[in-house]
Amino acid sequence: MPELPEVETIRRTIAPAIVGKKITRVEVLTPKMVLGATPAELWEALRDRCFSSLRRRGKYLVLELGEPFPRRGDNEDHLLAEPASSRSTGLASPRSGGPDQGEQPWRQRDWVVIHLKMAGRLLIHRADDLIAKHTHVVWGFTDGTELRYIDLRHFGRVVFWRGNDPAVAVGTAASSNARVDRHEKGGPGRGQSGHTVSGTTPTGRPGGLSLAWRYGPQDPQQGLNQANPSEKDAMGREALLAGLIHLGPEPLSPDFTVNYLMEELALHKGRIKPLLLDQTFLAGLGNIYADEVLFQAAIHPEREARSLAQDEATRLHAAIREILTRAIELRGTTFATYVDGEGKKGEFASRLSVYGREGEPCPRCGNPIQRRKVGGRSAHFCPACQR
Repeated sequence: MPELPEVETIRRTIAPAIVGKKITRVEVLTPKMVLGATPAELWEALRDRCFSSLRRRGKYLVLELGEPFPRRGDNEDHLLAEPASSRSTGLASPRSGGPDQGEQPWRQRDWVVIHLKMAGRLLIHRADDLIAKHTHVVWGFTDGTELRYIDLRHFGRVVFWRGNDPAVAVGTAASSNARVDRHEKGGPGRGQSGHTVSGTTPTGRPGGLSLAWRYGPQDPQQGLNQANPSEKDAMGREALLAGLIHLGPEPLSPDFTVNYLMEELALHKGRIKPLLLDQTFLAGLGNIYADEVLFQAAIHPEREARSLAQDEATRLHAAIREILTRAIELRGTTFATYVDGEGKKGEFASRLSVYGREGEPCPRCGNPIQRRKVGGRSAHFCPACQR
């Protein structure tokens, strides 16, 4: 599954190619991959607009839609500047306020949220490039380029959302509830199973459609009102957005401090490896980088989280930041399917110290790397170096 470094690399490679460009076509080839809107509704919501910003929150990508362009002609490439704060960090952050009651429907804040899950890809293509197998959604732009969502496993989803910023998490009641759940049960927070999330589709209801449609200037109305509301679609959308809302702090943001880490560790009865994978505790860390972080910090994956001393927590905090920063610089880790938005593989696999190296000598002490299940996930570690 793409983790924080991979998703951040994808964001950095596709943002310059799509932000501010007028959307001239939306092609939904696999309707079940889109939640919160039918293909027709999605086209009507995105028609003549642009993605005004592209941010990452944990393993999610959050695209905000800008105001519609004047319909002067399909060949004009109008640009809408992205806020400097979004360009500089790419991190989703809470934003106050909402649409005025008297504004037009398109002035409501609309979003497209994407979770790539196990094998999802977002790639920039020319419009005349062949459509690859397992391509599910295509966004076309005035300059002849396209953003294509491809997913071999069909686990990822594209969600349309109309309402407040779906990436607002830290400091909300929902986030606090997830933290309480995690501390009481010693396991993942409530956000892993989902909460009810309020919002609407472009027509005020969730939608689903069992047919694939292509929408563009040539057929702006085709297929409208041909779908029935789908309860399964609504539940899937709410579950995915609830996971986004309940995310913990970004590990590379100022919110993730040694003090925060110490406080959380002291309250947690479970083992450290599953805690690092809990997205309500820390956003974006996955199995690969959790193993690498624990090795660098010299902490055994089965250690009880609250048993870590302050110097160990400080090492862990530094290792999290250093490993993730280095992985982003090397464009992530590719084992099988992951590529960035330009189709390039990540280069961090050659820098892995323990992950995927069972039986090989530890780069620090020479003892064989071991692998065992911890909290239902494989953990790679050195039994001599990690205590």
